[in-house]
Amino acid sequence: MAQWYFLNSSGVKNKFINFYSLKIFMAVILIGGPQVIDGILDPVHDDLVKKLAIGGDTVAYHRQGFGMVLDLLAGTNLRVIWHERQITGMLDLPADIVLCDTRLFFSDYTLDNRIKEFPNVVRKLKKPGAPVIILVEEGLSERYKSYVNRAGFIQVDQPYDVDGLVERVKKTYHAKIN
Repeated sequence: MAQWYFLNSSGVKNKFINFYSLKIFMAVILIGGPQVIDGILDPVHDDLVKKLAIGGDTVAYHRQGFGMVLDLLAGTNLRVIWHERQITGMLDLPADIVLCDTRLFFSDYTLDNRIKEFPNVVRKLKKPGAPVIILVEEGLSERYKSYVNRAGFIQVDQPYDVDGLVERVKKTYHAKIN
């Protein structure tokens, strides 16, 4: 059984969709994408998330960086303490593959400052030791390329072909388990 979760604006974990599958290998896929861009709710990755979940994989989709960081720590001995309580993300297991939009973290920063802070994002994304696909915002491919290559991540420029990206995620996951 694959599950798709999302965090609502107050940080509460909600089960969004359940799909059943007879698939032998199921991946835990962690996706982070921006919730609001220029004051407008952005559904840019919704189709991708739905297609990955239909495939039988467990997909955790975060629209805020904090929840993404919590799930990057899933399955590790690292914990986040907030107001004297341990808090966790949606996942109980570490992610098998991570996809992250460059606009998820530091979204209120200027473009130059976001790019300058990207090495900090890279360190967070490396925590689970899973393959990482960076979804680079349109027109900024060259500005992120050296950071992405140095980190050993895969870069996919937006707008992307959803079916092509789903296939790439599957190939990357299967290369990891073989």
